Amino acid sequence: MAGHRIAEMALRPAVVEVMDTLLSGGGEIGVEEMVVPAECCRKSQTLEQAGLLKSGTGRLPALRRADGTRDVNPGPTQHPEAGDLLVVLGSSEGIDRTAALLQ
Repeated sequence: MAGHRIAEMALRPAVVEVMDTLLSGGGEIGVEEMVVPAECCRKSQTLEQAGLLKSGTGRLPALRRADGTRDVNPGPTQHPEAGDLLVVLGSSEGIDRTAALLQ
């Protein structure tokens, strides 16, 4: 693991720096994981219908289904289901707005 990290730092230092900032929450942008709750009233709606793609919310670069399958850059017609994990990228306000939509 450490060797891989050193290689990444040598080959792609800017990418490593951005990822470290995202994961530490030290910048103006962050990344969070959000699980779609079973009681979520939006589970039968598409991402677009649920408001999860509108301006002011966090971006959704990935969705991992409860069965482990992944969708990178899920489109507006994707249906989030209970137990799915959404990777949310954005400002703290955008991340908070996305979390509120999932309740």
